[in-house]
Amino acid sequence: MISVCIPTYNGEKYIKEQLESILGQLSVEDEVIISDDCSSDQTLKIIESFHDNRIKVFIHCKERNFYIGTYYRIYNVFLNMKNALSKASGDFIFLSDQDDIWLPNKVKNVMAVFREGYDCVMHDCSVVNEHYEVLLSSIFRYTKPNYSWIRFVLFNFYQGSLMAFTAPMKKMLFPMPQLPIGHEHWIASIIWTHGRNVKYLREPLMLYRRHGNNVSSCAEKSSTSFFFKVSYRFLLLYTIIRAFFRKCK
Repeated sequence: MISVCIPTYNGEKYIKEQLESILGQLSVEDEVIISDDCSSDQTLKIIESFHDNRIKVFIHCKERNFYIGTYYRIYNVFLNMKNALSKASGDFIFLSDQDDIWLPNKVKNVMAVFREGYDCVMHDCSVVNEHYEVLLSSIFRYTKPNYSWIRFVLFNFYQGSLMAFTAPMKKMLFPMPQLPIGHEHWIASIIWTHGRNVKYLREPLMLYRRHGNNVSSCAEKSSTSFFFKVSYRFLLLYTIIRAFFRKCK
């Protein structure tokens, strides 16, 4: 059974197309877990219009967020995804944003990797704009993911919407820390410290849509401050150390 976890918030512009690209690849036993952060637009009505029993919506009541600026936004998404993950019951967990498009062979090709014995898969994608014009044919050519945790800290190359992992690995993620980090970076910290078997699938299986509301800069020049870039890398290092000591308990 597959669980697709999607955190949503005011995603009315793209959520219908995203769900259509996902549902057609799932079986009747699979589920789509949506954690909605109290959207004020038509997001929930669009989701309800599918009348698909595989879609399970959970309203995420915003938790206290004492952070500011970019950290505030990152922590909100982190908490929303945390809520979605806590509701997922599948043997395999796929992460998704609310505004991308899964290519038709994504689930099939990722599941083939799991059958090889991997705990986690991160696949390539193409970056497009709102008009489907290709900005970057391969995000991996830009991020150059590898198995070095030092490079991970320096370049943050993990992207949540490109990831899938097994239920036993999901269990390792909890309890999740109360830190303003990307959920994908917490997952990466568990991978590095717990010796999980990860596969970088160098095949674009998704269209990553770039627009003004993305939390991740993903292949664009970052608009965040120098202070944020430096402080976030120290936070990632702290997160890895924290995950390591939790493993040793």
